[in-house]
Amino acid sequence: TMMWAPMIIKVDNKWNMYTSAGAYSGIICLQSDTLVGPFTFPHYDKEGNPLKLIDLKDVDIPFDAIDPCFVHDYKSGKNYLFFGSFYGIYRVELSKDGTELAKRHKFSLVAGRHEGGGVGNGDEGTMLYFHDGYWYMILSPRNDYRLLCWRSKSLRGKFVDKNGNTPLSDKFGHEIVGPQSDSYRKI
Repeated sequence: TMMWAPMIIKVDNKWNMYTSAGAYSGIICLQSDTLVGPFTFPHYDKEGNPLKLIDLKDVDIPFDAIDPCFVHDYKSGKNYLFFGSFYGIYRVELSKDGTELAKRHKFSLVAGRHEGGGVGNGDEGTMLYFHDGYWYMILSPRNDYRLLCWRSKSLRGKFVDKNGNTPLSDKFGHEIVGPQSDSYRKI
């Protein structure tokens, strides 16, 4: 299995690694008692096969499930995973230990466009940071890999840039790093 864009974070007393399991396959969660591993699957099916955290064959929306970003909401105490790419960036609530989807989970589109099954903006590399009362969502459009930013008072709220544009609109967010130059792309 191809895996990329891992994120390792401590949840309770365990280290969770979230990583893409191939572009159109899903996202897996591995767990370890230590930061250096070994990392193993925390959940298995009845036949002893490891379970994916997000298995695209079980989801009725066409995801490009890459670039997972785990976020703990300090206000609500809930855990979330942000992920996606061509079909948009999605948010889903996770269990308390972060190894499973929450019981009443819902996949919510938070960035990009997904109209009639079409491809969205191709945003990827989503990261979220809390600072001075706001959650900042930073992502990169695949067409030029600049970094764009929006903010919200809540992880479940509406993210906007300084002009009031949302990441679901055709308008860009606040640009914090410009597009890659042609000379940079050749390196």
